[in-house]
Amino acid sequence: MYKQMSLSSKTIPQVSIIIINFREPELTLECIKMLIANTPQSHETILIDNGSLKSSFDILAKGLKKMKSVFVRVHKNSKNLGYAKANNQGARISRGSILVFINNDVVVTSDWLTPLLRFLDQNPTVAACQPKFHSLGEPKYFDYAGGAGGFIDMFGYPFTRGRIFDSVEEDVGQYDTTSPIIWAAGSCLVMRKKAFWEMGGFDEYFFAYGEETDLCLRLIEGGYSIAVVPASCVFHLGAYTSNKNLPEKIYLIHRNHLYLVFKHYSLWPYFPILIFRVLMDIGALIYYIKRRQIAFIGSVWKAYATFVRQVPQLVQNGVITIRGRNLMKIPYIYRGSIVVDYFLLRRRHFSELYGKTSYTNVKSYQDVTHTYIL
Repeated sequence: MYKQMSLSSKTIPQVSIIIINFREPELTLECIKMLIANTPQSHETILIDNGSLKSSFDILAKGLKKMKSVFVRVHKNSKNLGYAKANNQGARISRGSILVFINNDVVVTSDWLTPLLRFLDQNPTVAACQPKFHSLGEPKYFDYAGGAGGFIDMFGYPFTRGRIFDSVEEDVGQYDTTSPIIWAAGSCLVMRKKAFWEMGGFDEYFFAYGEETDLCLRLIEGGYSIAVVPASCVFHLGAYTSNKNLPEKIYLIHRNHLYLVFKHYSLWPYFPILIFRVLMDIGALIYYIKRRQIAFIGSVWKAYATFVRQVPQLVQNGVITIRGRNLMKIPYIYRGSIVVDYFLLRRRHFSELYGKTSYTNVKSYQDVTHTYIL
């Protein structure tokens, strides 16, 4: 059901900001307040509630009614449909030509949106971009989830400029260049609606985790590019909801990343890469066993059992194919194993992977050119 919670607007907004709420009314209200204070552009706010209890939703509704200066459209789901499906819902009812998917635990800064919109306006081949993310808890450091732009290795493991696994860098201006990236973080993802629907939106199989990486890969495969615009900076609390149920998070991460690599590699001739990815997940399983993290062991087992059970359907739907797909065709993909580099070679910084110069100048990627108007 849709509920208009405040003053309507006859003006068609340029931007539609989409927020998902899952039983966190106070956090969501604070996020919207900061958006009101720091977003001068014409915009609408679309709030998708993913199955909050009545008492929780009532707090949200009362808070929104007090915000008389903002137009908020609310859709309440009877259950938690996940990040991907809920954001697709918001995109379907949006009126703006630019979509902003933002987590409710993100705190925006003064005029944060202007550099991102200007960049998209001046670079028509860029489908999506993200700001630089700082940790709300440790403001001098990059945020774990978004950093200064997302990358991926040839085995499907994601990392960012500023964070590789648990090693998070202090921001001293080392990644302040506006640059092409492989994926933009879903915590604050600014995207052209036309490009979003050209790709069919978020793949709802993911539910949560990895869907923005998949979407960005499809956009790049479709001829678009993705960028980070560090002139805009936001703060992210990070994993506020997901860390309340870590076993479910571990399950989704392992299942979704397995799905991601099978979706973007064909079985031939890339079956060895897929097998190596499975072996690395077995390594993660051994790690959990050594630490006696029984719940996480069950999560990995459940992830593989679920994926294997769904293989016939994935083949039928064309997700798993014999030939024709190669993730390594993606520009700037890291043609190595981030797992090996991090745990065996002790490489902790982005510059140790792509070199201290701009990664766009690394020899193996010289055939790829990106010209951005700044």
